[in-house]
Amino acid sequence: MKKINNHGVIQANKHVLIAALTYNLKKYLMFERKKPSIAVPEMSKPVEMLENFQNWCYQP
Repeated sequence: MKKINNHGVIQANKHVLIAALTYNLKKYLMFERKKPSIAVPEMSKPVEMLENFQNWCYQP
């Protein structure tokens, strides 16, 4: 770490905190969320799924 041109520990601490904040903010602003590459089919309604299952199970 290079020399900080501040007088006192309190000012130096404030300088380090602001530097860390700006570093993290810069990383956050450049972050791009990746979209999933797998397409998930939409599920039908639960009631329809249950009826279809019951019809399938109780076929004569």
